[in-house]
Amino acid sequence: MRGGPDRRLCSRVCSYDRAGEGHSDKISHLQTPEEVVDDLRQLLEAEKASGPYIPAGASLGGIYVRSFAERYPDLTAGIVFVDSSHEEQDSHLVAISPPLAQSYATQDDRFDRDEFLQAAGQLKPGEHLKWHLDVPLIVPERRRQAWY
Repeated sequence: MRGGPDRRLCSRVCSYDRAGEGHSDKISHLQTPEEVVDDLRQLLEAEKASGPYIPAGASLGGIYVRSFAERYPDLTAGIVFVDSSHEEQDSHLVAISPPLAQSYATQDDRFDRDEFLQAAGQLKPGEHLKWHLDVPLIVPERRRQAWY
């Protein structure tokens, strides 16, 4: 490996499909962020993956990553958000476009609005996320070429 030591000697990368997604077993309900974090913690323990961890989450996974870090701050060495959702996302969508918010909250009428919003970790209108963890935070971005 050029450019530095072989990282396989000092780190391990794990990925998984949460319950009901990809190759994981199907489930009968939408999981809340708390249930997803419980499953992830059990999986890490079963795999004997020693922490601390740098969890990475894309889209809804960003809410799960933040929930994991909030519940297990001593096991969190950093966080990576990739095009992450936010717990106040629905409230902002409602303010911008109620029809768009309804489409998001029901996933185009596939789910009950309240059940989906709870499973997506969305805060109730007027509530605000109060969270702080003193670890590195990485938010990759894709630079777009200027149109001019």
